[in-house]
Amino acid sequence: FSMNPQRDPWKDDRIRKAALHALDRQQFVDLIVGKGEGKPDGLVHWPTGPFALDESELEELQSYDPQKSRDLIKAATGQDTIRIKVTYPISDIEFHDQHLPIFLKQMKEAGFDIDEDPKDFTGWLGDYASVNYDASLSLNQIYETSEIALDWHSAKGPQGAGNFAVGIGALEPSVDEAILKSKQAVSLEEHVKLVKDAQRLVYEKGPAFLPIFSWYSYTMYWNFVKDPPQGLGDTGTFMSTRWLDL
Repeated sequence: FSMNPQRDPWKDDRIRKAALHALDRQQFVDLIVGKGEGKPDGLVHWPTGPFALDESELEELQSYDPQKSRDLIKAATGQDTIRIKVTYPISDIEFHDQHLPIFLKQMKEAGFDIDEDPKDFTGWLGDYASVNYDASLSLNQIYETSEIALDWHSAKGPQGAGNFAVGIGALEPSVDEAILKSKQAVSLEEHVKLVKDAQRLVYEKGPAFLPIFSWYSYTMYWNFVKDPPQGLGDTGTFMSTRWLDL
């Protein structure tokens, strides 16, 4: 879930933190991929291993607490609920269509009155790339390291060019300083520590980018390759009897 901290109401850390505590990430896992097939994410995704904060710390930093969300909204606005505009792509990629109803229900229960702005994929992507949104329930990609995941929280976003997101580094220079420091580590141990320290600082300031969960993907490998069988597509007539032993 991407919030634009340069636009209201997301300039206010209390509203960003209300969104943080509105999401029951485990429910997404249970309803979409099933128990044991995924895990809730912190700011740096759990598949990156030691760079991710452990589950016990995440339970405190991003606890599911819709009443806390409502209290934060009340403190920030004097009202029981707040109206927000959320754009999203009309897509089933990466279970996006299954995320959507869960997200809308959880946010409503936490005091967010959502003005939905669904768009075709191309239209959504254009606005997302140019950060032309208040908030977006967004498709994401695979991360092999912690660096880009952490960069979403920097002032210039994940590509360092102001595309896709503006992180809270734009409001809190100390966040950009912590992210930069994590990139300058000279040992694995120092790198892990600084990445975790940067995440804790982002939680303190109120993150504007919230990963939800990552799931397991399974691939089966055999020690041989066989081309498409006879009759399966045009290539079948040419390649159906060729084998490669590895």
